[in-house]
Amino acid sequence: MMCATEGRMLTTYEICGIRDYINHCTDERERLYMLAKLNPLYLNYLKGKVVFRNYFLDGVMEKFISWDAFYGTQITQLDLIETTMSWADNNSDVRVGEFLNLLKNYHQACPKVNLNDIEETVWHEITKLEVYGNRKMAGYLVLLHGFLRIVIRRPDPTEQERLINLFIREWDYLKLVYSVMIRCIVDCGHKDFAGVANNVRILSRCHPYIHIFYAALSGRFDDLCESGTDRVKLSNHLNKIMEIRNSTTQDFDYLDLLCRILFPDSFQEYLDKNRMPSYDEVVNELKEVKAKVDSMNNQIEQMAQSMVDAVKASIPIKEIEKELLRLSPGASYDVFSQVNSLLIGNKAWMEHASSIKEKILQNRDKPNVQNIVYPQAGSTANVGCQMQSPEFKMIPPSKEQQPALESRSATKGDACQSKNKEGEENV
Repeated sequence: MMCATEGRMLTTYEICGIRDYINHCTDERERLYMLAKLNPLYLNYLKGKVVFRNYFLDGVMEKFISWDAFYGTQITQLDLIETTMSWADNNSDVRVGEFLNLLKNYHQACPKVNLNDIEETVWHEITKLEVYGNRKMAGYLVLLHGFLRIVIRRPDPTEQERLINLFIREWDYLKLVYSVMIRCIVDCGHKDFAGVANNVRILSRCHPYIHIFYAALSGRFDDLCESGTDRVKLSNHLNKIMEIRNSTTQDFDYLDLLCRILFPDSFQEYLDKNRMPSYDEVVNELKEVKAKVDSMNNQIEQMAQSMVDAVKASIPIKEIEKELLRLSPGASYDVFSQVNSLLIGNKAWMEHASSIKEKILQNRDKPNVQNIVYPQAGSTANVGCQMQSPEFKMIPPSKEQQPALESRSATKGDACQSKNKEGEENV
């Protein structure tokens, strides 16, 4: 720390003198003077930045926060959600005590702020953690969540103080319970939830209240396995935790009240209801859609080829047109585009193609849902032969095929239209 007037490093003795002066300052004018002079450093601290790296100055900014909460200069302007994000961005770890001290002083300075609205926003941010998996951000968000739960549900200041201190004291255990509840590892380096469970198993000081973690883990077991944790490993750890619970005298008074405040039934219900799909779930869903679209593409190509064969077999173009118009508007345009590209130069087709296309485009604006003609499975007969046969009939699409076809047609139709503009002159 530099001396501003002399341009030299302050001695430890001088630094301790500054700290003692701040800690024992009682004059309002002097306090406000120091807040004004050190305002840039103080604002950085409110954003979560470490402004003093000297051991002897630990606690100075906490003192400034308490002054600010009393006089209401800067802390009343904070947005708790933005502040939480800022602390996560500006730190390599979770500074539990300092962050909760900031929240306590904010609540003291702004007692009329609607914390219920802030809590709802925090719940929404927590639902994102399972997908984005930022463990440090998760730490600060659940600290804010826990603080809000305590001060909203327990209005008595003495009980608030006791529960917040308990929250700080048992953070290393409660963050593991939070990890299981929100399906995102919070503020620790475990590779997966099997590692989290193993940590609880070997954390002997937590064995008297291990029933809390066991209840959370057993309730979330299937969800955690779906998130990528090895089922066999997690099951082994769950069984060992159950053995510890059954063989150790459980203290149902120490943490149970706090955990009932932090994790009510509505907490799990909210997380389940608003759960964002995981990356693997999104990938699997995309694969299913791709498979359906590929299947529809193949069927459309088969229909187009059958119609081309029918034209070449001198089946009347009017019959081809009739079958095209029986398709749904999007599908008919897709099939027409392929048939048209394969029959450029065919005189019989070119004489009718323009009028067929115009009728298809007119149908695209109509909301009517029409059945789609598909070649019968295993059939080797072409469309021409089927048209000549009195047994020829429509085969409507399956429930799985129709949405995929409509989706494919909607995205591909415009591209096909622009692609065939040059072909219109030939037609």
